[in-house]
Amino acid sequence: RGGRGFNNTPRPTECDVQTNHTRLEVVDPGLELEWVFYKVDIQNARLVEKKGEDGEPMMDEGGRPVREFIPSEIRALAGEDTKRRFFEGPLPWRIMKKLVDDERAKDANFALDYDGAELAVAPSNRSIPRDGESYQVIVKRDCEEDDPDKERIKNRRFFVTLTRTHAIPISMVYGAIRGEHVDSAFKQQLETAINLLLNSTSIQSGMIRLSSKLIFPLDRQKRMYLDQSRGGGGRYGGRGGGGRGAVGIPEASNGTKFLLQGMTQKVMLSNGPEDGGGRHQDFPAALVLTDTVVEWADREYHEGRDPQRVRLLQETHGRFTIAGVEVSDITRGPITDGRMRNDVEDAIFKLRLNVFYEIANINQEREDRWRAEGVSEVEIRARRRRIVKDKEMVNDRDDGSRGHGCRIIWSADNSNEYSFEVDGQETTIYQHFQNRNGITLKYKYAPAIHLGRKVGWIPIEFVFQHFKKTRGANNTDMVREVLGHYDRVSGTNLINDVMSKRGLLSNEMNAAQGLALYNLRISADPMTFKTNVLRQPQIEFGQNNVKHANNGSFDLRGVTFARPATMDSFVAIDFSGDRRSCREYINGLLKKSADHGVEIPTTVKDIPLDAITEVYHGNHGDALDHALEVVQNAIDRAKDVYVNDSTNTFRQNRTRFKTQCCDTQCCDRHGLVLDCLVLPPFEEGGTAGLLIDYARCKDYRYSHRIITADGKFNARLMTRIRETNTLIDPFDIRYLNNRCQAIYNGEWIDVTFDSECFECDDGSVFGLDEATFTYIQSSEEFSINVPSIIMVFLPDDTKALYDKIKLVTNLCGGYQTQAAVASKYGSQRNKDQYLSNIAIKINTKLSKTADKASSWLTDIDWIGKEPTLIIGIGTASGMGNSSETVVTASTLLDNHGMRLTHSCFVQGKSNDIADHVMGHIVEGSWCLFWNDKGETPKRIIIYREGLSDGNFSQADNEIRCVRGVLNELTKKEGIYLPITYIVCQTQHNIRMVPASSGDGVRGNVWSGTVLDNSITQLGTKMTGLSIDEEVKHNFLSDHKDKMQPFADVDDSSDDFLLTAQGGLKGTSKPIFYRVRLNENKVWGPKGATPLTKDNLKGFTYQMSFAYGSATKATREVPLIKYAKKLSNQVLRVLKLLPTTMDGKRYTLREPDELERVKSYYIEVTYLNGEVICKNDNIVTCLSGISKHLAA
Repeated sequence: RGGRGFNNTPRPTECDVQTNHTRLEVVDPGLELEWVFYKVDIQNARLVEKKGEDGEPMMDEGGRPVREFIPSEIRALAGEDTKRRFFEGPLPWRIMKKLVDDERAKDANFALDYDGAELAVAPSNRSIPRDGESYQVIVKRDCEEDDPDKERIKNRRFFVTLTRTHAIPISMVYGAIRGEHVDSAFKQQLETAINLLLNSTSIQSGMIRLSSKLIFPLDRQKRMYLDQSRGGGGRYGGRGGGGRGAVGIPEASNGTKFLLQGMTQKVMLSNGPEDGGGRHQDFPAALVLTDTVVEWADREYHEGRDPQRVRLLQETHGRFTIAGVEVSDITRGPITDGRMRNDVEDAIFKLRLNVFYEIANINQEREDRWRAEGVSEVEIRARRRRIVKDKEMVNDRDDGSRGHGCRIIWSADNSNEYSFEVDGQETTIYQHFQNRNGITLKYKYAPAIHLGRKVGWIPIEFVFQHFKKTRGANNTDMVREVLGHYDRVSGTNLINDVMSKRGLLSNEMNAAQGLALYNLRISADPMTFKTNVLRQPQIEFGQNNVKHANNGSFDLRGVTFARPATMDSFVAIDFSGDRRSCREYINGLLKKSADHGVEIPTTVKDIPLDAITEVYHGNHGDALDHALEVVQNAIDRAKDVYVNDSTNTFRQNRTRFKTQCCDTQCCDRHGLVLDCLVLPPFEEGGTAGLLIDYARCKDYRYSHRIITADGKFNARLMTRIRETNTLIDPFDIRYLNNRCQAIYNGEWIDVTFDSECFECDDGSVFGLDEATFTYIQSSEEFSINVPSIIMVFLPDDTKALYDKIKLVTNLCGGYQTQAAVASKYGSQRNKDQYLSNIAIKINTKLSKTADKASSWLTDIDWIGKEPTLIIGIGTASGMGNSSETVVTASTLLDNHGMRLTHSCFVQGKSNDIADHVMGHIVEGSWCLFWNDKGETPKRIIIYREGLSDGNFSQADNEIRCVRGVLNELTKKEGIYLPITYIVCQTQHNIRMVPASSGDGVRGNVWSGTVLDNSITQLGTKMTGLSIDEEVKHNFLSDHKDKMQPFADVDDSSDDFLLTAQGGLKGTSKPIFYRVRLNENKVWGPKGATPLTKDNLKGFTYQMSFAYGSATKATREVPLIKYAKKLSNQVLRVLKLLPTTMDGKRYTLREPDELERVKSYYIEVTYLNGEVICKNDNIVTCLSGISKHLAA
C-alpha cells in the first residue's frame, strides 16, 4: 500500500481524544479581590538641571546641580503608526519590567502585570499604583538589563503614567469561568486580561520574548534536549543535538543559529448557556490552550567556558564566510562576483547586529588622570571598548556622503567606493581606523556596512550577530531539524511534552505564584473528549473498480482512471544533464500513464523521444538565466514536430495531429475552444491548416478551397475506407496500436484505410489528385494547444529554477508543466509507484471541459442533490515590506469534487478581501459554473482561509458583498440564494491525540476524527448573519414554488474540528471550521434538505479525498489547498516581474483612481510600449486552454 502499511485495526465510529487544553480555575471564590486595570502611557524623557523661580539652576546641599526628569517634547511618541511600531518592539517590555523591578526593590508587596500594549492590571490586595501615578524609568537603550555589556550601553529615560480605568471583582471572574452568561464585551475584556496575565507571569518568571513567541531561558534549553535524548520519562524520544552526535541544542550554519523551544498560552472562555447546548454539564467554561513551539534564533555567543561573540566574518583553514555565505579570498582582494555580493548583502540584511572593537588608547593624558584617580587597568581597558547593540544595516542617507544610497561597500580601503575628508586629506575607512583608533584592520579588502547615522560605517570584521529570531529559516537542514523535533514529540508524546513544559513554567519557574496573586490556577492534567469518526467515502476508478480507503489513503495498483484524459502532445526539457535517466523517466511515465488509462495516441508514441526533448547543455548554476531560451526552444520544437510534422510520423501513419484550438481573430468566437486536426504545410516553411470539428460551430464545416475542372468549391477533407462507400469524417477515424479504426454505431472497430478525398458544399466528391487546394483555416489565425503538457526534468529541487519555469511557461502561452527532480527519481525504491503518483497529476492537469477527466470519483453527500456553487478562497501575502496580497478562488465544477477552475487577483496587502475582488470572484465563479453545467446554482457555499479570531468582523463584510453580487445575478429570477460561509482556520494551536492506543493509529487520531462540541463552543462565538426575519418571511412566501423554509432548525453552533488526514509522522493537526453563516440550514430550494452540522461535516470530509494530486485525504479541503497553492505560486512569480518574453513585456501595475480595474493588474505591452491588454484576473492572463492547477 505505497509503503504506508496496512492497518488491520477495525475503524471505530467514536473515540476518545486528549487535547492540549487545561482547566482554568478560581482558587478561592470568596476572596475579597478586584482586578484593577490601567491605561499605560509611556513618554520619552530627559534629565535636565532644575531651575528656580529666578531661572537659575538649583543646587543641593553639596553644591551640585539638582536634576529632574521632564518629558521630551522633541522625541515624544506621537501618531498612531509611531505608537504601534513602538509597542510592537521590545522596548515597552523592558520599560515596564524595569518599573516593576524598581518598585519591588522598594516594596516587595508591589504587583503589576503588563503585556506589551497600553494595558496593565494589578490585584487590589497588593501594593498597586495609584490612579494617575507617574514613574521615572531608566533602561538600557539597546540591550536587556542583565546584558554583560550593559555598562557600555547608553541609558534611555522614560515617564510612565498609569491611569486607572476600571476594576473587575473576583466574583464576576468566577461567574464567567463557571460558565454563567456574560455579554460578549465583558467576555472579550476578561479574555484579554487573562491572556495578559499568562504572558506577563511567564516573562516575570524568566521566559524570553523572541519576536511574538515566548521561549525558555537558554540554561533550560539544554536540559530539555537532554531529557528528549533520554526519553524524558516517557515524554520524549529520538536523537538530540542537531545531528552532531552529542546531546545539545540543535545548530545550523556553523553554529551561528540554534533551535530553541518555547510555548504559547491562550485562554478560551464560553459564552455561557446561550451557546446552544453543545457544552456538556460537567465541561468547564474556561480552558487554557497551551502549545509547544520551536524557533530558530541567531546566536549572540558561542557555547563554552569563555563564550565568544558570533562574528559575521569567519575564516576557517583559509576559507571565508560572511553571514554564512562562502566568499572569495578577501586577503587578496575585494569580492567582485555579482551574485556573491547579492547573497552576502541579503544575508546581512536579515540579521540584527552588534559592534565590538577596542581602540589602542583613548587619550594618554586622560588615561593618566584615571590612573591617578585609582582606576584599574582592567577598567581603563573596558573604557577603550566600543560596543553598539541591536542595529541593522541601512542605507547611508547623508546627501554629502560618497556612500549615499548604499548600505554596503565592498572594500574598507577603496577610496573610489567611499572616503571622507579629515584635516584636508581624503581618508578611507581602513585609514581612519588606523590613524584615529590605532587599529590596523586584518582584512582591508573586506566589506564595511552602514549601521545608521549615529554609528556610521563599520568594517565587517568588527560586526557580530545580535540575538534574535532567524529570518528566512527555510533551508533544507533547518526545516528538517524542525520537522525532526516535532517527530520526536509527536502524537501522544506531544501532549506529554506540553504538560511537561507547563509544569516546568508553573512550578520550577514559579509562574503559578504570579497567577495566584489574581486568585487563579491552571490544572496540570490535559482534557479528554469523546469524538466521532466519520465514514470514509468510496473511491471509484474505471471499470467499476471501487477502492476503500485505509485510514485516509488508498493506492493505484491495478486501476484505470475513472475518466482518463488525453495527452494529445507533449515535449520534454532535460535540465539534469543525465540524458539516460531523463529518457528512462519519460518512457516510464508514458507507459504508466497509459496503464492507468490516459489516452496517448499511437502516433504520439511513435515520435522519436529525442525529437521532442530539449536538452540544456550549460552549467547547472546558469540554468536560471537560460530558462526562457530553453522553454521557448522546447515549445518551438513541439510545434515543429506536431504542427509541421517535421518527423513525418503523422504522414507515415496516415493520420493527423488532433488537439484543440481557439479562434484569436474573430471577436464573436474568441475564447471558443474547438477540437481540430492539424494539416501540415504544403512545403517547408509554409503554414499549417486546420480541420475543425464543426459540431459546436457550423462556420468551420469546410477545411479547403479547391479548384477542379468543374469549378471552385469549399470542401471538407474526408476519408474512404474499403469496408463501405460512406465517407468517414477524419474525426471519426484513428490510428491505434498499429490498427486503423473508425466509429461504427458508437464503437471503434478495425477498418482498412483506402484514401482521402474532398466532399464539396454541393455534395460532389473529388480525389486529392483531381484538385488544387488551399487551407481555409490557417494555424496562424488560431491558438493551438501544443504542447498539451511540458515535462521538465530538473537536477535538484531548487525553488528559483522551478519558479522561473512556471513563469516562463505561463507567459509563453499558459502551458501546463509537470516537473520531476532527477535526484528524487533516482533514489526511488519503487519507481512504478512514483510514476503512478505523477500520472494522476498529469491526468488532472490535462482535464478539460470537453472530457471532464478525473482520476477517480468520490461519493460526496448533499451537494449533488441541488445545483450548488462551492468556492474556496485562499490568500498569500509577501514578507516584510511587500505591498501585495494574492487572492485566489477555486470553484468546484462537478459533484465529485475533482474538477476545479480558478481565478486569481492581486490587491493591496491586507488580510481582508477587497469588495471589488470578492465581487469578481463570485461573479466569475457563477459564470464558470453556468458555462460548464448549463444551469445556474440554487445555493452557495464559501470556504474562506486566512481569517483569525481577531478579524471575523471582516467575514461579515465579505458576506454582505457576496449577497450584493448574488442579488444582481438573480435579479431576473428574484431568487434569494441561501449562503453558507465557513472560515477555515489552519493556523491555530489546538492538538488532538488518542487518549489511548485503541483510539488512534500510530499515535495519531483516525482520519475523519471530528470534534463538534465542548472546545468548539469556546472562544469567539460565531453569531452569524442572516436576512431580516420579515424579509425572509416575505421572500419565502413570494417564492413558494422555488424555495422552502426548513422546520425544527437547530440554532446551535455549527463549528467543528476535523482531522481529515491519516497521520504517518508527526502530529496530525486538525482544521478548525468556523461557520460564520449557514442560511442553507434555514431555507433552500424546493425539495432540498437542510445543511445540518452532520451534513456539513460529512461532505467536507468526503471532499478531502478529491485532491487530484495525491491518493490520500488532504488536511484542508482541496478547494482551499489549491487556492493557497496557486496564491503562493503567483506571489513567487510576481517577484520576477517585470519581464520580457516573446517580444512582449509583462508588468504588474497598481491602478490609479481613474483606472477601470480596481485590482492590481498585469499590463502586457509590445517592446515599443504599445499596450496589448490589461487583465486583473491573473489566471486569465497566465493560462491557456486548460485551467486546472494540480501541482
